[in-house]
Amino acid sequence: MSEPLHTVVAVDGTAASGKSTFSRRLAERLGYVYINTGAMYRGVTWYLQSRNLPLTDFELVAHEVKRVGVETRLEKGELAFFVGGLDPLPHVREARINEGVSLVSSSSTPARRCGSSGARPRAKPTPSCAATPSIRSGPPRR
Repeated sequence: MSEPLHTVVAVDGTAASGKSTFSRRLAERLGYVYINTGAMYRGVTWYLQSRNLPLTDFELVAHEVKRVGVETRLEKGELAFFVGGLDPLPHVREARINEGVSLVSSSSTPARRCGSSGARPRAKPTPSCAATPSIRSGPPRR
């Protein structure tokens, strides 16, 4: 595996511990890009749930994520993301998302499609993001 071309600072922690606030402020102060990997998992979960797909069928989940794609772009120093061309951000805090996000985050294929490395979300970064240091906040590693 090759070394990253830029600095990545990962901030893990429990729910509602201030990861996003801390990470966003740190990224702004350092001039890094802020990436909320937890929101990316929640966005993919919202998309899949809104299509009534069984989150326990990892093969189907992987196929659907690959089919519709997760797109990213830089907006105001943060990585904005879209699932199947839709902005899931208004929906990522809906109660029903909590019920399925752990299934999606434990599925290796959507993880590779949505984020940064290993079991983190993996989105294809824009060229301007690929060479930019980033701060990533998300759920604790398992």
